[in-house]
Amino acid sequence: MDSEILARSVKLAESVRHLFVATVNEQGTPHLATAERITLEDRDRVAVTVWFCPQTAENVQSNPAVSVAVWDSDRDLGFQLVGKVERVVDLAMLDGFIPGETAVSPQIERKLVIRVLHILNFSHAPHSDIEVL
Repeated sequence: MDSEILARSVKLAESVRHLFVATVNEQGTPHLATAERITLEDRDRVAVTVWFCPQTAENVQSNPAVSVAVWDSDRDLGFQLVGKVERVVDLAMLDGFIPGETAVSPQIERKLVIRVLHILNFSHAPHSDIEVL
């Protein structure tokens, strides 16, 4: 994992705001969420912060494997950050407020701290799943 490429992917996310977080539960059922913010926490760690739906939080408690995709759709340029969630930090809570919906649980803004193990290219164009070096 190259820390310079990791920093580039975080910078790309700041400008394009296309950020996707994929998790999987114990039964292997995938779940995809969007996020707005990613920050560089360390040379091999990022933090993704958003009002995640409960499924994302449940998945990473039992299966910490995660994939975060950062993508500039206009230039078809992006990175996939593959890693493990090291910790989940609850930041704020709204008690059941979703405009236009009847909420069944409170919404919680969470920060996922992720240790990035591999960085892959992410695009529509043909590409390999070989780690970016």
